[in-house]
Amino acid sequence: MASSNPTDRGASQRFQTTYEEDNQLEGAVLRHVLTLHPEITPSKEELIREMTTGATNGSSVDAVERAVRDLAAAGLLHPLEDRSQFIRPTRAASRFCELQEGV
Repeated sequence: MASSNPTDRGASQRFQTTYEEDNQLEGAVLRHVLTLHPEITPSKEELIREMTTGATNGSSVDAVERAVRDLAAAGLLHPLEDRSQFIRPTRAASRFCELQEGV
């Protein structure tokens, strides 16, 4: 008789909610775009390729697209019309990054 639950991650580890996963990915996308800016301004296709390390599974691509859309809705990235447009941080996002680096 087994006394442990194979799906139990224990008290120190827990599963992330979808909301937490989305927030984590949005942070990673924004940090990546801000790190590249202004020397490099990736297209949406390039950003997806970089963030998914070339993975072609639909859920990874969808997650990055959702992160870009949500960051644009929050005013941190400029909104995109189509996949060929370049992803640029807004002035507010750039300024916040500058302030964070000074802390």
